[in-house]
Amino acid sequence: MKDFIFIAHNFSKEEVTHIEKFLQKNDLTSVVNFHKDGILAGSCSMRLLKDDIRLTLFIKEIERSGGKPLIRYDRVYTPKELNNFDYLVLLIRTARLNNPGRIQKYDFSEACKECGAGVTLIPPLDLPLNSMGKKLLDCTAHNEWLVLRKQLADKIIKAHLIDISFYPAKVGKNESDYVWVKIENVLPKLHTTSQIMFNHTKCNTCMNSGNYDFYDRPNIYFYSTETISKMKDFNLTQEFFGDWEYSKLGGSRKIIISQATRQFLIKEKVKYLDYAPIEFI
Repeated sequence: MKDFIFIAHNFSKEEVTHIEKFLQKNDLTSVVNFHKDGILAGSCSMRLLKDDIRLTLFIKEIERSGGKPLIRYDRVYTPKELNNFDYLVLLIRTARLNNPGRIQKYDFSEACKECGAGVTLIPPLDLPLNSMGKKLLDCTAHNEWLVLRKQLADKIIKAHLIDISFYPAKVGKNESDYVWVKIENVLPKLHTTSQIMFNHTKCNTCMNSGNYDFYDRPNIYFYSTETISKMKDFNLTQEFFGDWEYSKLGGSRKIIISQATRQFLIKEKVKYLDYAPIEFI
């Protein structure tokens, strides 16, 4: 088990040359994901061990540019450690896909009237830009709607992994190769001893959104033992995470998978994934 800090920022295109020199000067070119051109020009992210002094340099450089860094604390477990847990949080370690476009239709019939928690997509999912690249799996930035390549979805069906369904997705101009994933099973609430920021920006209507991960310490997820019988291969937390005040779309739910699902994803060589264990008390 190791603890890392992930930092990301989108610099302006005018800053690209300067940032490239900064990365070279501070020996960061081998650890950074930096786009110098194209639609992602200026996108820059890295993950280093939490005590690496270069993290402070990168944060100061972002602040110099007038920006505010996205910071995330990542506790990374060894495969052997993760094998000991029956259920795990699925953590997608990408820059994320863009959010649905203006023409996307939503169903608010079961959503909170104040924050939008519980809103669902009306298929197809419509993403204006295609930044999937060669990835088999990714998710959108805000609500973390899950997107798969169709060949991976077909293999999930053949593997008989349950409580997941697939709907059409248009990614950029591609209307044939991707699907949006709908996870059906919503779990009871996390145990109150879980180490997350509960109701950090609380919705006073549903009291279920505005939860956040800590950015400066590990996040630990607990459920009561009674929840085990309610768990499937794919699950969603009851709680919604992230901002809701700007979008009014409620934020995103954590995806919790079975060990069988994790082993399937490993077998299919799905990249850019980490896992956090679910513990029961």
